Amino acid sequence: MFRIFHSKLDYFKWSVVACIIYLYSLRSKEYIFFLSYTGKKEVNIWDFIISYFGNPYLVTYFIFPFLCFYSVFYIVSYYEYVVLIRLGSLNRWVYQTTIRFLEILITTIFIWSCVSLILLKGVSFSSSWSTLSKDYMLLTETQTIQKFIHDPFVAFLWQILLLFFFFICLHIIFCFFYLLIQRVRVLIVFVFSIWVYTIVSFKRFPNHLGEFKIPSYFSLTQTLETFRHQAFPFFVFFFIACVLVVLWNRRRIMEFFSQYKHMVLFLLTVFVVMWVQQSKNMKTSMDFFGVVFLGTTKHLRLLPLLTYMIIYVGFVYIVNVCWEREKKNMIYYELIRYSSVLKWLKKETLMVTWLALLYLVFLFFVSLAISLLKGLSFRFFTSFQQDISLFSLLYHFFINGYLQIVVYVLFVMLFNFLTRNRFYGIALLVIITGCSTSPFIPFKLNSLIYVFEGRSVYLISLVLILWLTGIVMSISLLLRRKMF
Repeated sequence: MFRIFHSKLDYFKWSVVACIIYLYSLRSKEYIFFLSYTGKKEVNIWDFIISYFGNPYLVTYFIFPFLCFYSVFYIVSYYEYVVLIRLGSLNRWVYQTTIRFLEILITTIFIWSCVSLILLKGVSFSSSWSTLSKDYMLLTETQTIQKFIHDPFVAFLWQILLLFFFFICLHIIFCFFYLLIQRVRVLIVFVFSIWVYTIVSFKRFPNHLGEFKIPSYFSLTQTLETFRHQAFPFFVFFFIACVLVVLWNRRRIMEFFSQYKHMVLFLLTVFVVMWVQQSKNMKTSMDFFGVVFLGTTKHLRLLPLLTYMIIYVGFVYIVNVCWEREKKNMIYYELIRYSSVLKWLKKETLMVTWLALLYLVFLFFVSLAISLLKGLSFRFFTSFQQDISLFSLLYHFFINGYLQIVVYVLFVMLFNFLTRNRFYGIALLVIITGCSTSPFIPFKLNSLIYVFEGRSVYLISLVLILWLTGIVMSISLLLRRKMF
């Protein structure tokens, strides 16, 4: 990765980079010491290190053009017919240039870190914010950050991630722009215009236009001042990446949507159902997570039950539709090929396992994203019941949720083999799920309400495993006797 250090010219280049970063950071260090002396406030390493990496002047006037130069350099130098033939596709070309650009970006951050460590000599260490950071009269980068992020080390990681993903996203934009116009001069003018816009937006745009300021997407201080949450720029980066991928692969994506339109429409429906959940009395992301996947037990409530039905029973229905379409008229041939019912059933269960796990991960991250968009605090605890451990919630959601989904899918599959009609299995699943209230019958056992009621999540796992074993044995027996 670091082959760029091999020549003397590269040593000289990185020496110049280190000197410029040192000069910018030294000014920041002197300014912080001046504020500490005049305000008689104590400082620690976090005042300096976050100031070094979050310095908008350093990034705007030096790091930005330096990295843009290498982005353009790799884009142009790798866009040759010999290289394109060897790579085989333009997607691989984008990937290859991004890897090369990553070398420069990681090396820059590494040198930046080394210079920062040198300048931190003699500064006291602390695991919390300094008194200077908590002062509301003196202007420092950490003063804004500590209002939103309580751990300074976490704030430092957010700042590094902002820089990293911002420049990666910028490089990908340049790649797609060059693929669109394929003219070097136009690309250089475009990159230069972006840099000029960054300077103008930084110096001239007022605070109420912060979302149009480029530094709001790479400086953690300005991100928090503009969006009031550190995760918002990452959603912007993700959205831009998705738009570029869709525009570049629109033909393949249209084929994908036509083939999996049922799954896509279902996932959009799940997103809408999760979005409409009420968030008035919620304070944290886990509050929203708990309410969305609350489910019901003895006390039947319509909205949680309907949400549960759409999220879980709806997924089972979609999986069953896709499975039946794929296996139609092919199940006999597969049984002959595998020569064993248990081997075939093991293969099908493994497929359901991967789908269930991917779906649960999707639900978890979508719930977190929606909670952030609703303005809730990104905290991993439930404010309305703080004695509930995060491990119990996540264990119940992922492990018991996975077992519950597999039980549902195999339950419908069992009735599909019995009646040769998936409608009866789905209808029976809906009826039993709506009426079931026993913690020993394998329906709605992955509802988070069981955790809030203090039930043992391990006992629920045991119940689901026993029922799952019974359903698998029943399907195996049916297939062996050819009752379908």
